[in-house]
Amino acid sequence: MKKCLIALLTLLTVFALASCDGTEPSVTDESESTVDTTPAETEPAVVKLSEDELRQIAVKYMQDSSQVVWRAKSDIDFSKDTGFTSQTTYKANKTYRGVLYSPGRTSTHRFVASLNAEGFYVGGTTWGTASGTTCSTSIYASWYQIANSFTARDTQSMLPSSGTGILPVGEYQWDALKTYTGDITQASGRETMFAAYAKLKPGDAIVAAWPKDGNKGHTRMVVEASYLLQTMGGAISGGKSYVTTTEQSSGFWVEGREYSTTWRVNHKYSFEELFSTYYVPVTIEELATGIYDEPEITLKNGNNARNTLAGLKGEITSNYYLNVVNVTITDENGQVRLEKKYYPEGFSCDIAYSANEAKFPEYEKGTYHYTLTASIGLGDVVLLDYEFIKD
Repeated sequence: MKKCLIALLTLLTVFALASCDGTEPSVTDESESTVDTTPAETEPAVVKLSEDELRQIAVKYMQDSSQVVWRAKSDIDFSKDTGFTSQTTYKANKTYRGVLYSPGRTSTHRFVASLNAEGFYVGGTTWGTASGTTCSTSIYASWYQIANSFTARDTQSMLPSSGTGILPVGEYQWDALKTYTGDITQASGRETMFAAYAKLKPGDAIVAAWPKDGNKGHTRMVVEASYLLQTMGGAISGGKSYVTTTEQSSGFWVEGREYSTTWRVNHKYSFEELFSTYYVPVTIEELATGIYDEPEITLKNGNNARNTLAGLKGEITSNYYLNVVNVTITDENGQVRLEKKYYPEGFSCDIAYSANEAKFPEYEKGTYHYTLTASIGLGDVVLLDYEFIKD
């Protein structure tokens, strides 16, 4: 077992490689010789992130998602796909800001990878194939950076009654019979909901579900602590107290010469506005408690110095959402000969890249350096780092 320090904490990295247990058969490929790659044992101190630091990681991811600048290479028209995307059309050659609106659950990393060198989006262009997120999945992607306690996938499941790991913020009546948030706010009352809004912190969310209106809904991420103004008698002023949020929607908030966007960033909503439109405040366990699982990334059946030239391989699993897995090979001069990136958008990644795909037969004789890294929201970890020789 090798322990690797990533960012501010330790990722436990388990190697289940044949070369480590002595059972790997001898290699007869004379085009490759071996270099000792036994990893040194390290025991770095574990530095735990605070609740505030967890919240800021989630907020930063959401804000970064809202600021990606790109251009549409061709028209991307969702206007006839749903009842709520009648205005969702991205025009060719126009500049946009923020990950595009689509029913996918695309990470910002993968969306950026869908842009070419000129900044044009070259991914799928239909409602079912386009890379992007919705109002709720943009928040889930942000929470995935620091959490693994929830299973919610859409707006309707971002309710405390859904059994998906979503928790209420405050003491309002969120019982399982109330999936229409208007029922929740009405049963709870204005004062109770105002008190709940006042407890919102960065990284939390507000959600409105309107099953009585065609099963629609909307979500927003809180990006600053609530601003609270009380009267001399201690009552909360709903008109002057507010919550600051960032949100993605199907319509365009800005349509201008410089750029257009379906994202509304750092917008202030008064408590009264939120109450009158049936929003309820929610969060996840990691943000509510400041407690999170220690990240653990496992690599099985990976490469070593003896088998690299036969092709890239490996099975990676993680208890946190994998953003990027990257294989890099450099030559003796430090020149990058291969860089293969995977965007798993999940908790596992299989590396499979043949020798021909990697163009290994074209490599000159010499020493090469192989590095395998995995990235999660809490940091990066080096899973493999060794030299191999082509004779």
